[in-house]
Amino acid sequence: MAPKSSSVEPTVAPPPWATGSIREARDEWLATYYAASPKTVRNYRAITDRMLEALEADGIADLADVSPRHLTLFLAAEWERPRRTTRHDGDRADQNRISTSMVVATHAVLSIFWKWVHHQGYTDANPMASVRRPATPKLTRTALSADDAHAMVAKCREKDDPIVAARDEAIVTLFLGTGLRVRALLGLRLGDIDWANRRLLIRDDKGQGIVQRRVRLSPKAYQALRRWVRMREKYRVSSDALWISIRRRPMTYDAIWRVIRSLGEYAGVDGPAHPHRLRHTAATELYRETKDILIVKAFLGHSKVQTTERYLRRLGLELEDADYRTPDEWLA
Repeated sequence: MAPKSSSVEPTVAPPPWATGSIREARDEWLATYYAASPKTVRNYRAITDRMLEALEADGIADLADVSPRHLTLFLAAEWERPRRTTRHDGDRADQNRISTSMVVATHAVLSIFWKWVHHQGYTDANPMASVRRPATPKLTRTALSADDAHAMVAKCREKDDPIVAARDEAIVTLFLGTGLRVRALLGLRLGDIDWANRRLLIRDDKGQGIVQRRVRLSPKAYQALRRWVRMREKYRVSSDALWISIRRRPMTYDAIWRVIRSLGEYAGVDGPAHPHRLRHTAATELYRETKDILIVKAFLGHSKVQTTERYLRRLGLELEDADYRTPDEWLA
């Protein structure tokens, strides 16, 4: 006699619209970003985790119970949230609270999430639709003067340890000569240097993945880099990382910040010195020299010329006379 077949159906987890669970909807939403960079997904998860904690603390776990007021209160609480101490914004007066731009970024992520929730039909209305975006003050960035830039390079040469002196001069000169971001500088390996053609292979993290590009080394950057690579051999390390600390380990993000900040203090530069200010300086000098925004765009590694235009305007540069050279210029 054949055994009776079981009539028990396999259990299937109900979708978020059936359970009304905010957390399950969030997890489903994050799953749609399978092609995004891990950094983007981590950021989205961290922001929505804080939102979930705030809502659950108020006893709210269902999508239908979330109102614009709940989300407004959460954003207000974000202003008071302590930020990580590894951030080096020495020119900010308040070191304990997060910046306006971070709250704006949180607002943007919540808007994306709740718009998706409403689009999926999980809610009758989008609770973020009426939540105002925080206003961001227009900040004017400042570049180093030529005298301050020369003073920082000179201070590198005055260091007692010749190996550290060569390394720090190469770092400062490379920042000023290539306009690299800190992460791109830290990502350099010995094999990324094309000595014959005086080029560097750069890896920029665009948020959606790593983009590679090659940049030309100026004569001063080339010479400084050669001196450092020769001195680096005395450390006898197995790592192929270009930048090595006195402890014979690859340098970290914080270590690069400390080098630039201390050099700025010793050189007596006007205002705080940090790596991105050296990038500002490189962009400013290149634009003043060429008046060609497309050259500056390629130099900075921007994807869009509009990004470069905003960047230069925040540096206080006038772009009315900018030379937008076109591919058909040879016809003139």
